[in-house]
Amino acid sequence: MIDLIPEEYYRQQGIKLRQFGLLIGGLIIIVLLAFFSLNYFNLIIRNNVLDKKIKIANNQLQQVRGKTTKVLKLKRETNQLRSKLAEKKEVMGTRTNWGLILQELNQVLTDSSWLVQCQITETNQFRLRGFALQQDDLRVVIKNLKESAYFNDVVVNLTNKTNFSKAEYPKKIVFEYQISGQVAIKGGR
Repeated sequence: MIDLIPEEYYRQQGIKLRQFGLLIGGLIIIVLLAFFSLNYFNLIIRNNVLDKKIKIANNQLQQVRGKTTKVLKLKRETNQLRSKLAEKKEVMGTRTNWGLILQELNQVLTDSSWLVQCQITETNQFRLRGFALQQDDLRVVIKNLKESAYFNDVVVNLTNKTNFSKAEYPKKIVFEYQISGQVAIKGGR
């Protein structure tokens, strides 16, 4: 085959193709530079947003730390107050309604029995010393004490038949008794 196209034509086409390739290559480089620049600026903006969020989170964390410190201080104070209250309860003991106990003691005794001594210790241990005219009266007193809600662990320490003489009363044989036990705290219930 014979080529009838002059050589100059090929040279002009080659120059045009080369210019077109350079133009396309330049455009590709510009597009790539623009893409990377936009991504870089986007990363800078995201970084600034994250920095602001971190500052906000740090401020809130400082507030929480302050509140946590206050809560821990309040817990310590609460524990100290609880221990002081426990110490005071230990020192003071539990409150017992002595009026009710004395009323119950009055109901425990019969008409022909009486007390000459009533002792109650700090630990609510009691000791009664008294007299009864009849042995049955003594049994009723012991039975009533054991059945009472206000007295526990009732023990008869002494029963003795003895002569009772006081200036105002005639001489009589009576039953002397000593009974001990525990006063139930708050009425035993």
